[in-house]
Amino acid sequence: MEICLPALPFALFAGVANLFLEKQTAFAFGKLSVPFGLLSFLVILLKTFLTVSSVVLLFATTAQKSLIAALSAIKVPGLLLVQLSMSLRYLSILTDETQRMSAAYLLRSVLTKGFTLPMPADSLTFAAAQLPTCGTHLCCNDVPGLQIRFDFPRSSIACVL
Repeated sequence: MEICLPALPFALFAGVANLFLEKQTAFAFGKLSVPFGLLSFLVILLKTFLTVSSVVLLFATTAQKSLIAALSAIKVPGLLLVQLSMSLRYLSILTDETQRMSAAYLLRSVLTKGFTLPMPADSLTFAAAQLPTCGTHLCCNDVPGLQIRFDFPRSSIACVL
């Protein structure tokens, strides 16, 4: 069920319009009438769930080589097959690298959440005036040996240990 969640916004977007556009009554339960729009909305959601589930089942039970051979047998263009096979081959590498990058980000940003935006040069000038100097560079007393260099034309900060 959770594997279908990425496709849910697309199905909702496609089906919500039917709720408002198709107002004719399909059938009624006493005083409660069910419009065709609600039925088509539920059918779109069900089709999305079944399609995504079948694709996941296909990829989980079929070897990549067999899948590419079957697509080649039904005359799918070779360029598309090459792209698909390369994507499938390196998908595990991409996910591993993404996990490493997110772990490194979490380890380096213990107290901060999200990404910080570059500061304008005026903010850097103000920050530079507040920090003590160690010779020609600004330094932080909390971390021995840490020097902070300000590069004002590009508005960036480089930390050197």
